[in-house]
Amino acid sequence: MREKIYFLILNYKTKNETVNCISSINDLYEVEYSKEIIVIDNCSEDGSYERLRELYKNSENISIYKMESNVGFSKANNYGYQIIRKKNDAKLIIICNSDIEFRQKNFLSILCFEYDRTKFDLCGPDVYCDSDLKKGWKGHQSPAYPWESKRWFVKTQIKYNTVKLKWLKTKKNITQNLIAVVFMKILDSFLVCLMNTIYKDYKLDVHRDVPLHGSCIIVSAKFIINEEKVFNPETKFYGEELLLFLKQRKKGYNSYYLPLLKVWHMQGKSTSRIDNVMERKLFIYENLKRSAEIYLEESKK
Repeated sequence: MREKIYFLILNYKTKNETVNCISSINDLYEVEYSKEIIVIDNCSEDGSYERLRELYKNSENISIYKMESNVGFSKANNYGYQIIRKKNDAKLIIICNSDIEFRQKNFLSILCFEYDRTKFDLCGPDVYCDSDLKKGWKGHQSPAYPWESKRWFVKTQIKYNTVKLKWLKTKKNITQNLIAVVFMKILDSFLVCLMNTIYKDYKLDVHRDVPLHGSCIIVSAKFIINEEKVFNPETKFYGEELLLFLKQRKKGYNSYYLPLLKVWHMQGKSTSRIDNVMERKLFIYENLKRSAEIYLEESKK
């Protein structure tokens, strides 16, 4: 049986982005392994599933599945992962968001070369995002900085998100809100300047055993054979990469950040479907806080 490289794409009301992602995959140069695409629709109510089914009904290498309810990022991806795992022909699985584009035509050639060289269990590409570039960052979203998986930093994040939620939920006058916004802008600018100075070339170098960016994570045959799930515990939104890193360290898997591999992240398409700005912010900070709390509990075990 010929081994395959699978692309696992999670769709939630992002059919246009999913089509772009699939198109970019289909345009990649071929390698010795055949490629197959699995799309999991996380119970979109906008007709995404039906539209994607119709578009790809004659495609032999594309399969579309739908969850019965919106179960969040981890559980939906685990569902797709288990479908692939049962096929027993996966060399590598590339788990990616629907808003990822593969513009590097020789992506698979580089991936196979790096797998033969490093024998990675997990790896992540250089995830490039234009919106981060506009905020002052250099556009590279991966890997995480060394201290981002430390308990003290996660505790700080919980406190930060708690404060943000309090500000959002408390009725303040215009002056107080303006002061809060200006303060956060100054803090963000300071952090951008600090990180770009201290870690100037950090995201341009190869790193081993660091948290990868959740928008595109690649797992290899050893991991696939041994693990029934990729993400566990199954958080709904955010923090999955840190929990995966924790699982990796506990079970002795290796991971590599490989900047020669590049993908483009058209960030935030799913969360931008939440219409109300305040509702969207509450959603983000509540889920960031909840995932960080789960990470702290899991790191005690």
